This record gives sequence, structure tokens and C-alpha cells, in this order.
Amino acid sequence: MKKLISVLLALTLALSMGTAAFALSGTAADKNGKITVGNPIAGESYDYYRIFDLESYDTENEAFVYTVNAKWVAFVGQSTVKDAYVEVDDQGYVTWVADASAADFAKLALSYAKANGVAKLGTLNDSNHFTAEDLELGY
Repeated sequence: MKKLISVLLALTLALSMGTAAFALSGTAADKNGKITVGNPIAGESYDYYRIFDLESYDTENEAFVYTVNAKWVAFVGQSTVKDAYVEVDDQGYVTWVADASAADFAKLALSYAKANGVAKLGTLNDSNHFTAEDLELGY
């Protein structure tokens, strides 16, 4: 009986280790992204920021889980942004408000970044062909 219980416990441990590894496969820890500006305006530069960090994703269901980047917590908490463009639940997960204007959100974010000295991640211009690569995933 002791041998049978030992074998069952060993199998249980082995199977639970496989499950944990599977759960971690949906994280963005080992993934990189890129930004490409299509149809750029000649002579213009494009700054980019990461407002939300990608915590995890499910490729099968195309479900993304975002949290607020530490540099942008105050911005997202503003009454002009929170619940107008994004909702943040008690666990810090971000959901886009249906029918919210992404262009208006971007204008507010740029204004906030300039007024509060939030550093941009980079700039795209003619010298880098309007593409940035090997970026941490986010929005």
C-alpha cells in the first residue's frame, strides 16, 4: 500500500509540474514586439511610449491582459481618462471602454507626457525607416 501511495504522489507531482509550465507559456516574458509606422509623413518624427504593460495573452482566444505602466498611473487615474477611455479593475487590469476614441486618448496621453516629463521610449524617423524592434510588449 505504501508503494502504491508513493507512486500516486510521484505522478501527481509530475503532472502538476507540467501544468505550471503550461500556465506560464501565455506570458510575454520571452516575447518582443515592434512598431512600424505605415505611410509616414515626409520629414516627420514619431515618438512612442508604453502606457500599458502586457501581462499575459492567450493566442488561441486572442485575449490580452494589460496593466498600467508605473509611469502612467497618475494619467490613467485622472477623471478625464478613467472610465472615459479605460477601466481599471481592483486587480489593476485594464479594459478599453467601448466606442472610446483612440485618437483623443493619444492626444491626452501626449499632453500628459510633455507636461509631466514622461520619457518617451524612442523616436521613429527616416534614419530608422520608421520601425522600432525588440520592444517589450504593451500598448
